[in-house]
Parts: sequence; C-alpha cells; structure tokens
Amino acid sequence: MCVAVTRAVLAMRRSGRSRRRARARTINPGGDVDAAEPPPVDAAPAAGDGFPRGAISFFLGSLCPTGWAPYADAVGRTIVPVAAAADAGELVGAALAVNETRAHRHDLAVGVSLPSISYAGIAGEANHGVARAGQIDGTAATAETTPDVPYLQLRVCQKQVDPGERPAPSGVIAFFAGACPAPWTPAPAALVGRYLVALPAGATAGRTFGGEPLTPGEQRAHRHDVTGSVAAPSHGIALAGGCCAGGYGGAGTHAATIAAGPSAVELPYVQLAACVSP
Repeated sequence: MCVAVTRAVLAMRRSGRSRRRARARTINPGGDVDAAEPPPVDAAPAAGDGFPRGAISFFLGSLCPTGWAPYADAVGRTIVPVAAAADAGELVGAALAVNETRAHRHDLAVGVSLPSISYAGIAGEANHGVARAGQIDGTAATAETTPDVPYLQLRVCQKQVDPGERPAPSGVIAFFAGACPAPWTPAPAALVGRYLVALPAGATAGRTFGGEPLTPGEQRAHRHDVTGSVAAPSHGIALAGGCCAGGYGGAGTHAATIAAGPSAVELPYVQLAACVSP
C-alpha cells in the first residue's frame, strides 16, 4: 500500500515538472510568445486606436501604422478643408515632385503714350528719324522664379479598420473623403478653404490670416503692381520755312503703364472634410 502511494506521488511530481517545462518553452524570458508555439489563451490582441474607418491624417516616418494605409490622393499635395462633403476628394493642381519648389512667371502688357509736338516747317517727306505721337504698346514677361513656400513632407495615411476601444483625444482634427462619421462633427467654418499652419510661438490658436477662403477647386492667382517709364531722346531735324508739321513724338521721359497678368503660386492640394473628435 505504501509502495503504491509513493509511486503515485512521484508520478504527479514528474507530471508537474513536465507541465512547467512546457510552459517554459511557450513563454520566453522576455515575455514574448515563441513563434513555434500557439499563444496562450489569455494573450488578447491590443486594442486599436479610436479613429474611425476612413480617417485621413499625417504621420511622421515613412510607414503607416498598423490598420492604416497610404492615402494616394494626398501624395505631393497639402490638404485644404471644404464645407460640402460632395467637394471632398477633388484634386487641385499638379502634384509636387520629390523636393520640388514650384516656379511661376507673369506676362506683362506695356504701353507708353508719346505726346504730340509740332514743328514749324514743311510737312511731307523730311527727316524720318523721329517718332510718331500716340500710344505705343508692347509685351514683356518676367523670368520664372520660385515663391519659396516653405513646406514639410509627411506621410499621409487612411484608416482601413474600425475604431478600437480607446477613444481618440477630444478635439483632434482628422480628414475624411466624405461626410464626418458620427460622433465626429465638422470642424469650425474658419478652417474651410484655408491652408493649415502649425501655431507659431506666442500666436493665438484659431486666428485666420490672408485673403478670402479658397472656393472649391480654386488655384488662387495674384498680380503685381508695376510702374515704369520710357525716355524718348531728342532728335534734330532740318527744317525749311513754312508752318506747320505735327504729329511728332516729343522727347523726354514718359510714364509707362504696365499690367502684370495673373499667375498662381500653384500649391497643389486635395480637398477633404475636416472633422473634430468629441
């Protein structure tokens, strides 16, 4: 009887050591599950982030986080919020290439009015080295130049899965290629049609600057005020008696009217709905 009990106890001890050795093989000293072993039943998957499916956001680094994928429509573009969901997803302008600074130029229309001056002499065939009075028009063009718009290249990713258990922080702004999903709400109207700039030191959050908001699909053009003058040198002519020959352009400095044609900075963007987390 004692021998049977002793054998049973030894069998239980060996069984316990076997189970402990099996558990030791399953979990390594660092706490990770060995690839060759099935995970323990209490290894629950990590909860995902609280952003809704379809959310679009900027990320540091070259890769999107788990559950997110690159948003191709934003490549080479900034994001401009729009009010109407129907306008979301529209691409405006040609996308920037790697490290590109987009150049632009202006065409100019130039005009000079030479006042009329008369000489006492014989009209007709005479010295042809003088100008005719009146309006003289011409064209010109500026050289191409870059506006030196500063920007930072970041990865833009779109959420591919449903939100996890952890809610997004209150007040976070995310972008969507359609209407804001509940319970997220549209961002304040001040964001619509404007480029978003990180808050400078000492600045007030939410302040708007610059011109009127962009309308959907707009590439904002601008002009330059240009002033100039043209100097018309004097030119001697031989005259005979009689009166009067006129219509000659007077010598001197004359104001030139110069109109710069419109040109856009061409900062390409994608229109998206801006939404705020509750």
